[in-house]
Amino acid sequence: MIYIGLSRRALLDIQDIEDYSVERWGKDVAAEYIQSIEDALDLIRLNPKLLRPKPNIPKHLCFYRVLQHFLVCAVFKNSIFVLTIKHGAMDLPARIAELEPQLMEEAKLLYRTHEKQVGEESCQVTVSDDLKGREGPPDGRGKKTRRDRKGK
Repeated sequence: MIYIGLSRRALLDIQDIEDYSVERWGKDVAAEYIQSIEDALDLIRLNPKLLRPKPNIPKHLCFYRVLQHFLVCAVFKNSIFVLTIKHGAMDLPARIAELEPQLMEEAKLLYRTHEKQVGEESCQVTVSDDLKGREGPPDGRGKKTRRDRKGK
């Protein structure tokens, strides 16, 4: 089975997307949007070939569009790491060029950490486990997730 991991940056991006969506369109629309991201993560876990390279962006990064956003991913063996999530209206090649060295170092670290966990614990973490465990971004802002607010 393919493992999908989310970087700290990707989790913060999801939180920002949710916050913006709640403010702009309300809780129901925000919940639907976040659900579409979760569904996309499940879909690429089941079919990693859906990830595609983009012109003018290093080939070791792959992308998947979810509504107005792109999941920016790195693939290592049987693992996919979502490194960041960017809005499609931004200049994606320029933004990725700024982040690219950091993104790949982060991807390598995530992969090594995952491999070590699998080797030591023989466990698999699923997409929903990554998102369910999100009680707020790691920067200490402490915002609750959609699931936390619904009491799930």
